[in-house]
Amino acid sequence: MKTLYALATVFFLSWLVSGSALAGELVPLYPGYPEVFDIQGSLDLKGDNRLVINDLNYRVRSSTSYHNPKGRTSLAGFSERDRVGALLVANSMEIKSLWLIKDAAPVVKQKNVQEKASTVKQENGVWKN
Repeated sequence: MKTLYALATVFFLSWLVSGSALAGELVPLYPGYPEVFDIQGSLDLKGDNRLVINDLNYRVRSSTSYHNPKGRTSLAGFSERDRVGALLVANSMEIKSLWLIKDAAPVVKQKNVQEKASTVKQENGVWKN
């Protein structure tokens, strides 16, 4: 019985440390987007066969793919100063795919909203509404 308990404990701890329960799983920004990007930043410049992101030059080829939250697009769908993420060709400064990153939800300020005073009070050590 002790052996079974020890094995169950080891299994549970390995599952916990694996990240599934502890850190959670990575979730893409938008459906179809990668979970992580090789680089992220501001698109500083669009040029012939190159992009400048965060002041660094990256090469692009005819096979480079371009994406926005609605699906595939072209380089014309990007503007300078856009926030982007990119996947790179392994061990190079060449962009395999470029992804437009927009804020997931704009911050909306509510006007003329007043908070109600709390009616919660403590009586005889018990909180009451």
